[in-house]
Amino acid sequence: MFDATNDVSMQTRGIIYRLLSVCYFEPEAETRDLLVNLRDWIEKAYPQYRERAEGLVSVFGQTDEDILARKVEHTSLFTGPSQQLAPPYGSIYLDAQSRLMGDSTAQVMNQYRQSGLVVDYQEPPDHLAIELEFLHFLAMESQTNSEALETMEVFARNLVLPWVGKFAEKVKQIDKSDFYSDLTELTVDLLRQDFS
Repeated sequence: MFDATNDVSMQTRGIIYRLLSVCYFEPEAETRDLLVNLRDWIEKAYPQYRERAEGLVSVFGQTDEDILARKVEHTSLFTGPSQQLAPPYGSIYLDAQSRLMGDSTAQVMNQYRQSGLVVDYQEPPDHLAIELEFLHFLAMESQTNSEALETMEVFARNLVLPWVGKFAEKVKQIDKSDFYSDLTELTVDLLRQDFS
């Protein structure tokens, strides 16, 4: 069941999911500011993870060379020149054939449609960034629509949590700088905190 007993508002949770979502797209110069913002929101909502969020800011770095290094890591892990070392798509981990756009992707798309959303990204709809963005949307909607909270719980428990830990393990095995392994580990912990 969704942990509604803690004092973290749905708006705060939504903001954190949104900030995490952006972290899974290719990093830009603004990403460092986004990470500082994420750290500040986590400090308010989940103080037990503040040091880890601060670590993300430190590991990301400040220079143009640091940003370039993160871009290279992002490409290597998630888009690859020839193959993705750690594909950020649920269907790879959930479907028996470990293939992109499998049955679980159809379930994800169905959830988006039922919530009235049209996904217009260049990535498959079960990309972790898009799923986190959907959790953001549902968290914001839940403030005025009680069904959104139930959808959020079902979506997270059935279509995100079952694979995101496996994804984080894969990233941890490959990531040399620890930025993406720390990011995925923090993402998993926050989702488990809210939905386990």
